[in-house]
Amino acid sequence: MPSANRMTTAAAIDADELKGRYAALGDYTVSFEAFKQDVDPAPYFVGMIRP
Repeated sequence: MPSANRMTTAAAIDADELKGRYAALGDYTVSFEAFKQDVDPAPYFVGMIRP
């Protein structure tokens, strides 16, 4: 069975607002995220859902 661990994931982002690590597991993406400061994430999701 595939698995992911925060310390061994290959893709990493370290921005001012967010620290994240991501791993692909088959058809899914596993994410480990920590938010360094309070942020409204709504603008990042604009256009993702179609009516």
